[in-house]
Amino acid sequence: MHKICIPRSMKRIFYIALLALLALPLSARKKPEPVTQFVAGHIVYHVLPTAQPEVEVRATMPDMTPYAGDILLPETVAFKDTHYAVVAIADTAFRHCAELYSVALPRTVRSVGAYAFANCQQLRRITFPPIMYTIQLGAFENCSALDSVTLPAGLRVLQLRVFNRCSSLHHISLPASLQQIGPSCFAYCTQLDSLALPAGLLSIGESAFLSCTALHTVLFPAKLNRIDKMAFMDCSALRQADLPKTLRTLGESAFEGCKNIESATLGESLVEMGDFVFRNCYRLQRLDIHPKCRSVMRKTQFMGCSLLQIYVQD
Repeated sequence: MHKICIPRSMKRIFYIALLALLALPLSARKKPEPVTQFVAGHIVYHVLPTAQPEVEVRATMPDMTPYAGDILLPETVAFKDTHYAVVAIADTAFRHCAELYSVALPRTVRSVGAYAFANCQQLRRITFPPIMYTIQLGAFENCSALDSVTLPAGLRVLQLRVFNRCSSLHHISLPASLQQIGPSCFAYCTQLDSLALPAGLLSIGESAFLSCTALHTVLFPAKLNRIDKMAFMDCSALRQADLPKTLRTLGESAFEGCKNIESATLGESLVEMGDFVFRNCYRLQRLDIHPKCRSVMRKTQFMGCSLLQIYVQD
């Protein structure tokens, strides 16, 4: 066996390097901790576990003042030599921010979390990106100063109570992509006066427009197949309900208490009609129905409609 001889000079270099490494503090030999959260421009960002560097906006920390004023969120934010895309608003991120007036979301944002802006009672304006896919439940609940909203393309579902009790909201523009309006989504929006529902809408959830007392006109789309119970209950300014031929389900008390409604139409596809649908619609005078509808109609659906006359279509 051959013996390998290491020159004395090389040994000396090795020992010097080893001593230098041992002399380093332990913290210098550790890998740096990954960044999980940071603050930039008084906004708290949380790093998401995604392949690309991405962050979501989160609520202020206890030692910070709440978000306030007019906020323009950036598309990207830099921290420690890394540029992160701002892609989401976290659950409750701006909740209870009493002095928040407006927020502009960048085009990189894809989702708004549950109760993200709930109870921001001075919030007057929210600007969405052109395309976004998710707005979670209660996101703008009780934003009582919010008066007009244009929702982005890409949304298919509006979740439970998204704009519930937005009492100043008088105009809402819904995207063509929308297929479902969730329960209590616009309940108690008492300034909402007219509504053009998008052509692709399939269902309207329970109490979706409950007590929208200024709502006088609703244009129902041709593909709508379900209106759940109390969906338009106590919409006292509503004048007519021309429901599409595709409607299959009309839930209990769907139009109960719409005391100024004068006419309504029920189409051939209706197979389920709950009790009290038109109860206490005192001014309802004319109901046009397809012959097939007679099998699902009962007196309890029209209690208090003393002026009503029913016309069966040929």
